[in-house]
Amino acid sequence: MNKLNLSPIVAGMWRMTEWNLAPEQRLAFIEQCIELGVTSFDHADIYGGYGVEGLFGEALALKPSLRDQIQLVSKCGIKLKSSRRPAHTIQHYDTSAAHIRASVENSLKELRTDYLDLLLIHRPDPLMDFDEVANIFSTLHAEGKVKEFGVSNFSRHQFEMLHKRIALATNQVEFSPLHLDPMWDETFDGLQDKGIQPMIWSPACRRPPVLRRRRRQRAPAPEDQGNRGRTGQAVRQRGVRVDHAAAVQARPADGHRPHRRRASRRRSHQIPAQPHAVVRNPPRRPRPRSRLI
Repeated sequence: MNKLNLSPIVAGMWRMTEWNLAPEQRLAFIEQCIELGVTSFDHADIYGGYGVEGLFGEALALKPSLRDQIQLVSKCGIKLKSSRRPAHTIQHYDTSAAHIRASVENSLKELRTDYLDLLLIHRPDPLMDFDEVANIFSTLHAEGKVKEFGVSNFSRHQFEMLHKRIALATNQVEFSPLHLDPMWDETFDGLQDKGIQPMIWSPACRRPPVLRRRRRQRAPAPEDQGNRGRTGQAVRQRGVRVDHAAAVQARPADGHRPHRRRASRRRSHQIPAQPHAVVRNPPRRPRPRSRLI
């Protein structure tokens, strides 16, 4: 097989259906990427509800000569329920030879190209037959439809199980300053041992859960209007019904306002809603100690 040659930065096409660009605008985007040295484009058959590859191929058809300047990566192995795939009645993994071949044929059609530079198994399939996958990979390569093969989100052991049957080019995994797992779970160690470079997705970090939370301010119920601050008031706080009497002490006779004890706003997890649950000191999930010392 040929040596894999991708640009240092790969353009991810996952959300292209959300960009609302005309074909000419999509073509301009591809050309701008090439000018910046980003010549590799990462796809998957399921991206955009099975719609992204078609949009990219429509733009590429406006200037077919660009195909020789770029590398196309696609992924398969997941079946989603979609109006574009009426035969998919249940969402599940499928790494059978028949599904891999069908996915490749459809990706070639949608992308309007004769070959893929790299094909990845999107996610580990617990029912994967490694020999069957290796055989269909070999067949697709012999037919000239796929140049190189790899996997995505595989553990070290899963990668090596398939790699011993057919040479794999890479393992695409999540890695960023906020997701360092591949450094400690032997993923990178195993690839380095085989002399294989990983591909990284979301290197600029997906937003962590704490940043995705938004403080929701809810209007008080009509029966609570004008009753703020009174003992016994029932309020809603983050989906949990909190007895106000447990959180706020009654004002003593001398008129001094006591210290208020409120449920912590820095909980690292959502407490499921329970009717009349009293929250005093919600448990906190211990933070893992940093290994970068």
